[in-house]
Amino acid sequence: MSIINNINFLKKIGLTNIDTMVMKKIENDKSSYIERFINFNFYQILTYLIYQKINVKRKPQLLQTINLKSRRKNLNDLQIFTNETGLNLQTNILLQPLFNAKNTICRSYRITSNIYQIRILNLKPEKKYLLFLPVDVNNVNTNVEYVKCHNYLFFYIEKKNFINIDLSNVLNKTIHDSKLIILDSIGSNVIDVAKNVLTCDYKITNKPFLLGKMIAIWQRASLVVSILDEEEGMQRDFEYCNILGYSNTADIKHIKNNLKNKENTFYFYTPNDTLGLKWQHIAEFTKLLNLNYILIQGSDDKILLNKLNKNLITSYNFNGQRQWYIHDTRKNNFYLLTLKYLIQRGALCLIGAGRIINKNEAIKYNYNLFNPQSFKGLDQQINTIAVKIQNKIIGEPICCSLKGKHGCLNSLPKYLNSGNNTYELINKI
Repeated sequence: MSIINNINFLKKIGLTNIDTMVMKKIENDKSSYIERFINFNFYQILTYLIYQKINVKRKPQLLQTINLKSRRKNLNDLQIFTNETGLNLQTNILLQPLFNAKNTICRSYRITSNIYQIRILNLKPEKKYLLFLPVDVNNVNTNVEYVKCHNYLFFYIEKKNFINIDLSNVLNKTIHDSKLIILDSIGSNVIDVAKNVLTCDYKITNKPFLLGKMIAIWQRASLVVSILDEEEGMQRDFEYCNILGYSNTADIKHIKNNLKNKENTFYFYTPNDTLGLKWQHIAEFTKLLNLNYILIQGSDDKILLNKLNKNLITSYNFNGQRQWYIHDTRKNNFYLLTLKYLIQRGALCLIGAGRIINKNEAIKYNYNLFNPQSFKGLDQQINTIAVKIQNKIIGEPICCSLKGKHGCLNSLPKYLNSGNNTYELINKI
């Protein structure tokens, strides 16, 4: 579908001035990837709108989830209907009816037939709705308007008490984290984010890299510059790039002005709220780049690239580590930390930074690597995926976390006093 169709879709849901910004962006960038990048921007805007609406920290709880293991016996209470072979009822979560202005959520379900029909009932004709189906399909038959942004589907529902959606030729695909929200109004925060997404500075490339390092940035620009400069000087046998998701224009301005090697660093604007959505946007951005593997890196973490090699990266679908270094920059002390447990709550116990996932494995999970509703605890989703695929626990630590004057979610005393890991003081790395 064309950019014009997507612009009209966004205008219909309330973003009335979006066309001017998009056309200016197209005029200023004649590259071959600009249309794909703008459709990624549309995806950012729409998902930000959706998760703002369902953010339980700001509004009353709008989500209601039903797991089939504990569902009601009356199947008429379910909102999704399929043909007889269309749904494996033993392994999926379905939608409940929409009553009392409550939203619905479908965390994950698998399509097991060539034609799959979603039917959502009990909609209120006087309400407007936005439905998000994160599945990549070409043929959609439905009674409502929809667009395809960044290979995902968004449906605009107005003056309907039910909708039907037929998804053709989608055998063995999984829809993760579908959402249905009521479109009552577009807040000023959504309008501001849309403006920033479409007008803030960005850099993208088609150059192939073996490894892309994902970094979410917020007010640590000087620290990030020093880390990236030091990493660039490390000896290695593979090509890598840095992928920065920034939310503050002053941060990216400082990085552009001070980073020594800018050739392998790419960046784009993404809102800082929620943190899970920010990381998910960065994961989705990597789809636009020619990467074989992606690595997760905190903005106060240094990756010891000289301890990585091409063979280690490519031999497994997932790499992670249970040991890491901490450098106390105030006292110049070094610590080696080790996680105590191997598996907890069905997930591998791995530190957040330094995890490497094969692009093909990310595709299987639709790049659904982070929970967009989360403000913390972002490691769980990927660590749960790691249990299911061929994985390797890297023996020698490749990550050093820097703790000093800058603010951080987890302080040095918190790590040293944690019951989840042990530590020892060492002379140096």
